Amino acid sequence: MPISEHPLAQAIVETANQRQIDLPQMQNFQTITGRGVEGEVNGQTYRLGRPEWVKEQKLQLSDELKNALDQADKRGESAVVLMTAARPVAVISMADQVRESARKAADRLKEMDIQTVMITGDAEAVARSVAEDLGIDRYYARVLPEDKVNRTKELKQEAPTAFVGDGVNDAAALLEANMGMAIGAGTNVAIESADLVLIEDDPLDARLSSDRRRSARRCEGAKPGEKSLQ
Repeated sequence: MPISEHPLAQAIVETANQRQIDLPQMQNFQTITGRGVEGEVNGQTYRLGRPEWVKEQKLQLSDELKNALDQADKRGESAVVLMTAARPVAVISMADQVRESARKAADRLKEMDIQTVMITGDAEAVARSVAEDLGIDRYYARVLPEDKVNRTKELKQEAPTAFVGDGVNDAAALLEANMGMAIGAGTNVAIESADLVLIEDDPLDARLSSDRRRSARRCEGAKPGEKSLQ
């Protein structure tokens, strides 16, 4: 069965396996950039992605699902909506587990007088929680892939900028930045778009050497962490 490379998708699949939930076979799987994924199960189309995608599909959330999204937002969790072509059917929320290495990387960059900026597609509450936890200087939430490029252009006008990313949604921003750094465990399109590939899946590798410090005074990127299903 095709599986998305997105961390949220991996968290869902891993949790399903841990709970010994049988996963049905899927056909015609595809990623919808900036929205989510879709595919067919037993001849029916299912979509799983950001809550805004529901409105774009001209569907309505039930009061129960709206409440589930509100509760996830209050807890500072990421949430995705599962829907058929006819209606939304479920909300899945995930909590961020910030890696200790991400905290160390943010601290080290600050010691080097490099400003950190987080650009993420997650909700405001999620982004704010992670930014405050890591001491990140600035953050932008609910950002679509094309907007990541625009944000990167804006930041480049302030100072030379490095972008660290690992997903297909980061590819254009990796190309736009003065220095694009892809996580080696990320998607192929992100790796192919980067100037530098970090071999290990470790935020500490984003620390800049003394030579690179001269060319980048700001380090931005997607949200550093892992997902656990609630």
